[in-house]
Amino acid sequence: MAKIDYDERSDNLVSRQEMEVAAFNKYRTFRDNILNIADRLSAVLAAEIDPANVHDILSTELRKALQEDNDGAERR
Repeated sequence: MAKIDYDERSDNLVSRQEMEVAAFNKYRTFRDNILNIADRLSAVLAAEIDPANVHDILSTELRKALQEDNDGAERR
């Protein structure tokens, strides 16, 4: 109990509510980034006739979204 009390007074602990808000915001941003892929790429993909190119374009965008999420997690 003394360690918890010390950590609270030293600002070494974060409240559960702060963590819940941070997690909610992080995953909301991630979800929005994934869902926006269709909006950004629909015209490009509609014009593409080669299925391999469609796959490459989608894979690149998904990897980019996942990498951005991972980079954001590493900065925290």
